[in-house]
This record gives sequence, C-alpha cells and structure tokens, in this order.
Amino acid sequence: MNLVIQGLLTQYLDEGDRRSPVVLILHGWGTDAKNFDSLAAYLAGDFRVLRLDLPGFGGTEAPAGAWRVRDYAEFVARFLEKLNIIELRGVIGHSFGGRIVIKGLAEGILSARQAVLIDSAGITHPKTMRVQVYGLVARIGKRLLALPGISKFAPGLRRRLYRSAGSTDYLESGNLRRTFLNVINENLAPAAARITVPTFIVWGADDLDTPPSDGRILANLIPNSSYSLIAGAGHFAHNDAPDRVNPLVKEFLR
Repeated sequence: MNLVIQGLLTQYLDEGDRRSPVVLILHGWGTDAKNFDSLAAYLAGDFRVLRLDLPGFGGTEAPAGAWRVRDYAEFVARFLEKLNIIELRGVIGHSFGGRIVIKGLAEGILSARQAVLIDSAGITHPKTMRVQVYGLVARIGKRLLALPGISKFAPGLRRRLYRSAGSTDYLESGNLRRTFLNVINENLAPAAARITVPTFIVWGADDLDTPPSDGRILANLIPNSSYSLIAGAGHFAHNDAPDRVNPLVKEFLR
C-alpha cells in the first residue's frame, strides 16, 4: 500500500484486524519493513500491525535534504495522522527505528502506551574508531579523492576505510550520507531518560553493532523499563531468535 506523506511516496503494510489495538513497527537503517515479517505475522492475530518503509529505504522515496532523527519522528507522526490513528498500543523500534522511538516519545512527537526497543541505536561513543573514520572521510570529501592519481582508487579507498571501522553503512547510504552522519552523531541518552511509558528492551547477546552494554545503559536511563538479553542472537535479535523474541514482545504488549 502507498500514501503520500510530506510529498514523499510512502510504502507501508497494514495487517491484522482494524478493530484491534494498533502496534507500529519501525525498521533499522539499511533495511525496510519486511525485515519484521516474522514478528508482524506473530502479532497480527492480536493487534493491528502497521509497518512502513522509512524515507530513503525500501519503497519510500528519499527526502530531498539532510534529515535528523526528529525529522523522521515527525514523518512517522504524519503517517499515523494520515491513517487516522489516534492511539498506539505499542511502538517497536529496531536499531535506527529505536532512535526514532526514543526521540519521538521523549519529545511528544509520538504517543504510545508501551514501547519496545530491539538492539536500539542512540547511545553515542564519540571516541570510537568508527565515528572517527566517518568524520574523517566526510571532512576529506570529494577534493582529496578527486586528485590526479587518486581518484581512480577512491571507491576502494573508501570501502577499506569503512570496513576497518567495522561498517560500510556510510558508504552504502548514497544520497543519505549527510543524514546518516546527522543520525549517528546525536546522543539520545538525555531523551531516553525522559521516556515515561513502560519500555521493554530486547538485545542480542552477540550484537556487534550496538553492544549489549548500550541496552543496559538504556535500561538504567528509562525509568519504567525491563531488559532481556537473548543468547545466541546478534544485532537482529528478532530474526536470529524469533521463537524467543516474538512471545516476549507479544506478552509485554498485552
């Protein structure tokens, strides 16, 4: 299904009984709504489950300018308004989607009775090699990589730098690179401390992208929260261990 939100053609999925309580799922960076097929199917028997491809991902058009987390939260709010959704039983965010949940709830842009954060991003570690490399390459920009004798090696040099930092997210962000830098440089710890709704924090014990220590930080910051560590699961705990994650999420939302 498609809607036009803030001038952007937006693709979304709407499953379950429309008379049931509504649960919204927000995917992570570089994925799309289908990344939650398993959890959505599991919840659809008890809830109306909404999923959308966030701007720049899946079937939704990319924003014209560089967005921040707040822009994405406001976009999601406009999406809900377009569907005449007045109340959310729960909002679920994975990784980047977790950033949107944190920002949206803390600033009153989004409203829900409960929240679920799965391997959520939002805790910044400004001295890590990854952030330093992103910043370095962004400052170098096109000038250095366009120099005679260097330009032909530019793609390989970029990829090696990002791989050494442990991620190619920036390289693969295309026209969302400035947005990506805006997003990863925003520390949402102060926002997390302002969340007042019951929050269930689910984390893969083997997550190498957002370490379990970030989940414990969020659990300490959010007053009414609980934390569950999923053994044998990585950054996509909901896909790595659906047999354990899905029932936990459904039980929390009931």
